[in-house]
This record gives sequence, structure tokens and C-alpha cells, in this order.
Amino acid sequence: FGANLDPVSARYFSQLGEFEGSEPDLGPREEGPREEGPREEEPEKAEQGRQSRSGESIASASFREMDTLLKEAEILTANSTLLLTAPEPSDALPIKRAIDLLQDSDPHSFADRLAELVYLSNTLIAGQTIGGKRFDQVEAARAVLAACNFGWTHLEREFAEEVDEAVAEGLVRLFRIGWKLLRDVPRHAVAEVSLVLRSAEFADSIYDKRWVLDEIETTLDELKAEVAARKFGEAKTSITFISLVLDDGMSEALQMVVSDYPRFPLQEEARYFESVSDVVALSRYLKLINGI
Repeated sequence: FGANLDPVSARYFSQLGEFEGSEPDLGPREEGPREEGPREEEPEKAEQGRQSRSGESIASASFREMDTLLKEAEILTANSTLLLTAPEPSDALPIKRAIDLLQDSDPHSFADRLAELVYLSNTLIAGQTIGGKRFDQVEAARAVLAACNFGWTHLEREFAEEVDEAVAEGLVRLFRIGWKLLRDVPRHAVAEVSLVLRSAEFADSIYDKRWVLDEIETTLDELKAEVAARKFGEAKTSITFISLVLDDGMSEALQMVVSDYPRFPLQEEARYFESVSDVVALSRYLKLINGI
């Protein structure tokens, strides 16, 4: 499996390998009549059997199910319109294309990446909520691939790391980077909004609602504290009050971003953050509150 695994992930894949390479203990066996001829498989066939058990069991069982889910889990619907100007997502994320290429070029690495994808999706389902609800399988698969792609774009931006090279190091590494970046998105968004709402230009733009400025100032402090404590239910209440001086699109965007699992704003739905470019686009949008 890929390098740079955290201790929990390393232990999981170590145990997975031990399980796949062992026979289940069924207790004492009854003696039966001996079969004629050799009982051991020929070395070549035995090796093929081991490859089948380690690779094919994952690729057939896990990937076929996961591939079906991924085909169902399109990142955007055809008629979705962004609330803000952002890069158009491709039909297949670079990280997904890089994994697909391994199917022919390196089947064993391909099986490893799929095992990591299944592991990360199950981890997300077990330990994370989105809008107060648990992920289902399709959403977890979409979110994991997006987070991995997010992590890779950071490496590409900072270290010019190619996607194939990044995938070779393993998806767990990329997911950890993307996850760290993703968790900082709500704080980043609130900081951007606070700068604008506390500017002289904004005060001039709402001359007919100046009576709310003191309340907004207090609410912004509360909002920052709520996001820092990851109390997103309370944070959404604060955003509702701030929405008195925001246009509808900006208010909806903040509700999508300041969340237990932030999503990139769309008009009718939302998609997951897929790249550093998404964060850049979000920053530009938030700086244009009420056309300032």
C-alpha cells in the first residue's frame, strides 16, 4: 500500500493483508478418504490463486460496487449553475483518471488504491456527518475522491507534484491533506466576510440600515467563536442574522460553506470542494458582498 499512512490506517491495511492471506479457522477436520494424486497446487497456479485472493477479491467485489457508485455519483448535474464564478469541473477528476489508468498499467497498485478508497469511504460514513446526517455510500465516495483531488491540487501548487506520482504514494495521504484544507474552509470564509462587513465601504453601502452595524459587529465575533469551536448549528443562526444585510445568493453560499462538511456553493444544490482553485474562487466571491 501507499507510503505515509497514519498509524490507524497502517494497522488497518496490515490486518487486511493478514486476513486475505490466511485460511479461516474452522476447527478440527474430520478425516476422510485420501484423494488420489498430488494435493498441492503447482507453484504457478498457487501464485495465480494468491494474486486472485489479494487483488481480484478487492477489484471484483469492492471496485465493481464502488465503480457503480462512482458512475452514479456525478459531481454536477447538467443544468446546475454556480452561484459564483469558478472553474468548471471535468467529467472525471484528475485523481479518478489517474486511478483508472492503473487498471492496465499496474493492477496491484490499482487494487491497493481501491482498497484505500473503500476504507476512506467507510471511515467517512462512520465518523462524519453532513448537514447533521450520516453520509450514504454514494456521497461518501464522491466526498473522498473530491478530498483526495483537493489534497493533490495543494501538492501540485506547492511542490509541482504530478497526479500520477501523488496517486502512487496512496490515497490516504492525499485525503489527509485535503481533509485538513477542507476543515479550514469555514474559518477562512468567515474571516473573508468579516473583513468586508467591517469595512468603511460596506458601512456606506447600507446607509439606510446603519442601525444594524453594532449588532453585526457583535454577531461576527460570535460567528468566529462558533466556527472555531465547530458549533455549526449555532453558526448558521448567526449567519441568518447577518443575512439581513446580504443578498440571497451570498447568504445561501455561507450556509453551504460554514458547515460540518463544507460544500462549494451552487444555486440548487452543492458539490464538494475539489481543488485549491475552488477556495480561491470562493474568496473572490465573498469579497464582492453586495457588489462592493
